[in-house]
Amino acid sequence: TRRSPIKSYDATKANEPMAVADHWDNIVYLEERQQNNQHHESAFLGVNIANMSISKAEKLGFDNPYGTYVSSVIKNSAADKGGVKPLDYIYGIDEYRVGSSQKLSHILSKYRAGDNATILVSRKNQRKSLQVKFGSRDDKYGQKKKKNKCEDPFLGITSSSHQRIEIAGVKVNTVKNATSKEVGMENGDIITKINGYRMADWTDIGIAINMMQPGEVITIDYVRDGRKKSGSAPIKSYADTKNCSDCNCFQKHDVQNTNDDGNSFTLNNGSRQNIDISIENINSRDFSEFAIRGVDNTTTELKINDLKIESKPNKGMFELTFHLPSSGETVVKVFNNNGRNIYEYDLGSFSGEFADELNLMQNGKGAYLLKITQDDNVLAKKIVIR
Repeated sequence: TRRSPIKSYDATKANEPMAVADHWDNIVYLEERQQNNQHHESAFLGVNIANMSISKAEKLGFDNPYGTYVSSVIKNSAADKGGVKPLDYIYGIDEYRVGSSQKLSHILSKYRAGDNATILVSRKNQRKSLQVKFGSRDDKYGQKKKKNKCEDPFLGITSSSHQRIEIAGVKVNTVKNATSKEVGMENGDIITKINGYRMADWTDIGIAINMMQPGEVITIDYVRDGRKKSGSAPIKSYADTKNCSDCNCFQKHDVQNTNDDGNSFTLNNGSRQNIDISIENINSRDFSEFAIRGVDNTTTELKINDLKIESKPNKGMFELTFHLPSSGETVVKVFNNNGRNIYEYDLGSFSGEFADELNLMQNGKGAYLLKITQDDNVLAKKIVIR
């Protein structure tokens, strides 16, 4: 592990406490107030981050396991304008380096909105220096864009086996007529890289796919029977893969999703009166299953009132609603049973009533993990579609 001395912002502030935000599922930001009650705006970078363990950092080739692993970048934020990308690994800012006692949030406490800085990242095993000018989390970055899930890039892979494999990668099966088949993949192949980024789990694969737009060329490095292989092809959308007549396939068609191993399910997109959906508590076995797929299983006591999910048959969607009595930085996420993050809504500083439509049927019936995070508090529930 590479370590560097932690330098102080100012000798006169050496003993002054720093603001700490250690929960890895939240947007990295800092709010700092000077003494004498003088207020300064928060230094806001604008990245969402994924969980990183020491073992995963080793698999991905990062020599410092204490950095910040970027899952997505907020449009028009300092990170976006400076060129930070998903799957970047931030290990320092200017002369400061992350370490076991200094997270990125600690380093950000030395900066204010409007400050210029150099963000140090590792990308595809190369180190880069990116110039940014910090904004404020109160700046206007735009609202979450809603879109039809059929327009999303769709590689066409499913989980193959949960047994431990000898090399770093993800063992998968392929879906008929999908991009994975055009790349040359077969059942049991182990994906090691996507577009030059190393893959350690389903979280990495989900991030890599979500970075793309249908029609862009995806390059997959994979291993079959101990032999390294590589293939490229334009990535299709879900609608293109399923040969839908338009991108409203979830509203108009019954889509038969078939894996090469013979498993299949039908997305019944006419009347949804036969769909039973519920929110249930998660047991230790559920947590273990999601943990195997790379989903952080952290949970604490976040108080949520009136948590409900209901079917909207006329739209082919589900509506999630709840009331959050407390206030803080809030993120809502849903993971499918392969561990892929299929829904994420960053609410910023939020309290009160929440309602949004979710398209959960892209992956068929089954169990989904719902995580609602506010600051350091987390509520985890299981959404079950029967």
